[in-house]
This record gives sequence, structure tokens and C-alpha cells, in this order.
Amino acid sequence: MPEPLNPADFPIEIHRNGQPLVPEFDEDEWFYCRFDPAFVLPNSNNIDPLHIKLIPCPDFSSNRSKFSKSWHVLCPLAKFRNHVVFKFRIQDLPATIQGDGKNAPVHDVKTEHDPEEYNYSRPGKARSIPKITEVRAS
Repeated sequence: MPEPLNPADFPIEIHRNGQPLVPEFDEDEWFYCRFDPAFVLPNSNNIDPLHIKLIPCPDFSSNRSKFSKSWHVLCPLAKFRNHVVFKFRIQDLPATIQGDGKNAPVHDVKTEHDPEEYNYSRPGKARSIPKITEVRAS
């Protein structure tokens, strides 16, 4: 079981503070997602697509640029300080993703704004993943 997160580990400017859901996403809005640097392909800024396909049920939580800065996705810093951040736009998301293998399940990709109290910018229940063919780290 993951250890509980401490709201004090998140900058106050991204706390929810009673703000309502914002279910619409702007066309020019960026989403920031973190990855372990071990999944960045050598000599490139690309995430290894195999890493994404091997996850049984991909759930790439991301932060919205409308409500946060890119580095906020690394909070809590004590845990994610050494991760890399990449960005993508909602129109870059595929409609579905299938794991690696002939009988791997297919998952619908859906992005919703479902913020947490300490992270308003997070579409918390997002199954939001970037293009599988090539993901650019930022």
C-alpha cells in the first residue's frame, strides 16, 4: 500500500482551496507527466513505448498547465526529484491503448479533471497517455 501523501509537500498555489471542477480543456493547454529516467531512451528525449505498453492498466496522472507549472508534477520532491517531466496536449492522446501481446487488454483513454485537495491541477482519474510512437521529454 502506498504511503499517504502530505499536503505540506505540495506548493500552496496548487492546493484546491474550494475551487470548482473545470471539465473543459483548452486546445492550447499542456499536460505535464513524470517518468522515471530509466524509461528515457538512450541518446534521445523519448520515452520507451514498451514501458507504456507493459503497464497492465496505464494511468498516467498529469498536471494541467492551466493551473500549475511543469515542475509541480514532481511533488512530493523527496519522492520524485529525479524523475523527468514531459508534456503533451490532449489532442495528442490516442482514443485507446493496448498492452504488449496478442491478448493484452485494450483500455479507453479518458481525461477528466478530478483534482485532489493538495493538487488542483491534476486530472486525478485521468487515463491520459501520450502517443505511443514517440514521446518527447521536456
